[in-house]
Amino acid sequence: MHLELEAKKMLADSLRSSPSKTTSMPAPIRNANYSSTSTTSYGYGQQLGGFPEDVINKAHTYANTGAEAVKQILDKYPPVKAFVIAFIITIALPVTVFASITGSTFLGAIAVAGSGVALFQGLVLAIAGFVFFWFALGAFLFAASVGLGFTAVYFGLQMAKAVANRANEKI
Repeated sequence: MHLELEAKKMLADSLRSSPSKTTSMPAPIRNANYSSTSTTSYGYGQQLGGFPEDVINKAHTYANTGAEAVKQILDKYPPVKAFVIAFIITIALPVTVFASITGSTFLGAIAVAGSGVALFQGLVLAIAGFVFFWFALGAFLFAASVGLGFTAVYFGLQMAKAVANRANEKI
């Protein structure tokens, strides 16, 4: 519940800092001049102006804002950070294996290009997906146990500090 409130607050702060509050459309799209026409080497008129660059820059800005919010949350809550790191470490190999199986079966299907190959690819992906599910579940359970253990140690230390501070106040 507290994480959700933090995320909403950071989103509200980022929206307040935007250049214009009159419309919900991002500023680069709203303020771009698309009326300029330039001729390409094929002779077609290009009417977009700086549209793609503006959208990419705005997307980059939004991505940086989101990354900063995630970084602040992970820095503020060490148990969540421990869970995320443990999950990333344990899921990396199964995802790599699953991606390589998927890619190799796709390339095999393209090489042979038959209808029976599509069935074979579906079978291989179903089996690989089943195996990947169990590896992903194991990685999640491992990361959850690491996060739970870290949480117990973290809150134990916090309680020990609180007890020590309370004992020092009474003396």
